[in-house]
Amino acid sequence: MSNFETELRALVEEWLKRGDDFLSVYDALRNEADRLRDMREGIFPNKSEGKVNGVGRMADNPRAVLVTLSVEPTDDEMRDFHEFLRGWH
Repeated sequence: MSNFETELRALVEEWLKRGDDFLSVYDALRNEADRLRDMREGIFPNKSEGKVNGVGRMADNPRAVLVTLSVEPTDDEMRDFHEFLRGWH
């Protein structure tokens, strides 16, 4: 099972334990699957557009990259960014 499937299964289990009805769980699952698919394709929500001021190399580590943003990212945006970069080949 892929990491993607594991994450989605865990979300469904969490929602069902909370007592959410089936349609709410289905809608939330569709939204999460769409969000993850978009991230893999490099599509981010409008809230993330225009936040990158620049990208540069770290002087002391040739494999490290510094990304400067115009605003402080939310935790969700950091997770989205991390997932996007993990899928970069």
